[in-house]
Amino acid sequence: MFECEPEITAHREVAPGTYLMTLREASIAKQARPGQFVMLRAFSGMDPLLRRPFSICGRIGEDAFGVLYRVVGRGTAVLAKQRTGDRIQVLGPLGNGFQTGPASGSFILAGGGVGVAPLFFLAQTLLGQGDRTPAFLAGFSGKQEVLSPGDVLQLDLEAEIATEDGTLGHAGPVTDLLEPHLAVCAEQGNKTTVCACGPPAMLERVAALARAAGASCQVSLESAMACGLGACLGCTVHAAPQEGIPYLRVCREGPVFPAEAVDWSRAGAGWS
Repeated sequence: MFECEPEITAHREVAPGTYLMTLREASIAKQARPGQFVMLRAFSGMDPLLRRPFSICGRIGEDAFGVLYRVVGRGTAVLAKQRTGDRIQVLGPLGNGFQTGPASGSFILAGGGVGVAPLFFLAQTLLGQGDRTPAFLAGFSGKQEVLSPGDVLQLDLEAEIATEDGTLGHAGPVTDLLEPHLAVCAEQGNKTTVCACGPPAMLERVAALARAAGASCQVSLESAMACGLGACLGCTVHAAPQEGIPYLRVCREGPVFPAEAVDWSRAGAGWS
């Protein structure tokens, strides 16, 4: 973990209201693993007071990493005003990421909205390990919000797109795309790992589909955080009974969890 003030080397709008910020900090770029996050503070004064958590969406070159975010409030609005050459406060990399294991089996990555960010990093990592091209499924509200691995990170990977309004790709939720992939893997007897990030309802459905198909599943949870270090207990989610503890901290035990570690009957009750 590092606390530093890296330089912004690029900052561009990749979709209306969604930005990719590139930060030059070799220590974080080299140490970060897919699914980890950083805490950013791009403002002085007391309002907004706290750093904001953002998933690392990939390595960019040898000494930089990217952060993908959507403007949704005061903190991200301030972030969007930062220019190339500015410096911002960064703490990270933090949390536990995705487990890729030995080079065997297939991966299916399923993201909803800006939840695709950590999956871009995961796809970049899997592609860099040789013949480990994952299936990449991404769901958005409409065509205007679509983000692809090629556009954001210049990855040679085709994404299957679903939009809720039907303006691009499949008309419906991204989980509709997941079902046939899981069916093929089950028929072929392939060892399959599903990795997902998005809204709680989507993750609950992904977890259920993976369980029914006999696939392992890892979910990256999104939550508001005050410290990012596990001290404030502001990002807890309900743990499944077999975990033996009532809560899991998204920042410390997560943000990536085995799907079976989460109490999905109370999904959304402890995170935003």
